[in-house]
Amino acid sequence: MPDIDVVVVGAGFAGLVAARELSSHGVEVMVLEGRDRAGGRTWVDERLGTELELGGTWVHWLQPHVWAEINRYREPVQMTGTAVGVEMSWLVDGDVRTGSAEAAGSLVDEALRRVFEGSRDHFPTPYADPAGYELADDLDDQSAGDAVDRLGLDEDAYALADALLSATLSARMHDASLTQPMRWTAASGHDWANMFEASSAYKLAGGTRGLIDDIAGDVRGEIRLSTPVAAIERSGTGLTVHTRGGETIAAKAVVVTVPRNALRGIDVRPALSDAKRRVIDEGPAGMGVKVWARVRGDLTGWSGYAPSGSPLNYCGYYGKIGTDSLLVGFGPSADLLDIEDLDAVTRVIRAWRPEIEVLACDGHDWVDDEFSRETWLVQRPGQHRYLEALQQAEGGLFLAGADYASGWTGYIDGAVESAMVVASRIRDHIGVPAPRPSVPTHGARS
Repeated sequence: MPDIDVVVVGAGFAGLVAARELSSHGVEVMVLEGRDRAGGRTWVDERLGTELELGGTWVHWLQPHVWAEINRYREPVQMTGTAVGVEMSWLVDGDVRTGSAEAAGSLVDEALRRVFEGSRDHFPTPYADPAGYELADDLDDQSAGDAVDRLGLDEDAYALADALLSATLSARMHDASLTQPMRWTAASGHDWANMFEASSAYKLAGGTRGLIDDIAGDVRGEIRLSTPVAAIERSGTGLTVHTRGGETIAAKAVVVTVPRNALRGIDVRPALSDAKRRVIDEGPAGMGVKVWARVRGDLTGWSGYAPSGSPLNYCGYYGKIGTDSLLVGFGPSADLLDIEDLDAVTRVIRAWRPEIEVLACDGHDWVDDEFSRETWLVQRPGQHRYLEALQQAEGGLFLAGADYASGWTGYIDGAVESAMVVASRIRDHIGVPAPRPSVPTHGARS
């Protein structure tokens, strides 16, 4: 007999939402989290004299699943300084160009509209089952950089388009799939500017930790921290989860919510399907960095941009800490910048503005973190075709999370979306009836 109905591996947004939804229908759940905290790739920590979002940060009403959670728990949302554009600096072959945010934005606006103008044709309904699409291989095999290369842009527009895409994709634009940001654009009303705003303008006023705590508080089951999973065995009678501490837990179903690249750290027996293993072995494109820097003075409205080969593709004003400014930056590869090296971070920022005094810097290396091994999921060209296989259960083993979502893949919204869908599928798998709608006792018409 199983020890528990469902074991949930991971206590990020996907794991906690799945556990909440299942337990609310009477399913016995146990959540096993390898870290000593909940939240997954969202993490609020006190650093640089303020609370920093070391991982996922931004949310938006164009992201319906996380917005429903925000409304459910009445969590307030506020604009971040990244939404305020005044002055921009950008690098072209090592030379610094400057201009107003409005003028510089116009250089790249038309280019990115042309890059993503096919979003409606390819994804008319962006949350549809991937099996419903017939994406031509030539689209799926293209990188975002391929699409920019075809436009014949002048050097300024090209450099800005490269920087924006590489920062958004946590990878060099030629290493990242065109299909994935195309789908994000479709989910944003087929408008790239809406997509960019949804990715960089609004945050939870109380931080992602507040929403994580809200959801965890509604889980009717045990949440075990510091309990990494070593192996999962499947058999005809159910599944067995083995923790690194030597505990064995039998279950009717298991939902694994760790990032795709972190699946390498769990021994699944028998092995996952060939399609799943193929895309896991290829690895994702999103292997970049996020860095926070406290700088002297007021830099409200400033942002800097640099092309793919640069340690940071974007660095911009986020907010104030007293009389100092807090900057946030994104780069394409953890190999190009040590985000805790003050001298290195200073050199990168001063390439845009030599007068800036960087007082301190910090961040978290998600690529080196054994429980993530990537930043937010960004696929390589050709990997979108594996999404359907990743979403298919295997003998009671389900994958859920931002890496396996249909719409906002890689975002908090994608984690919630995937968890809701998988929780419903697990109820079917273990034979838990769906809730019946309430029937009015009076006032109904015959």
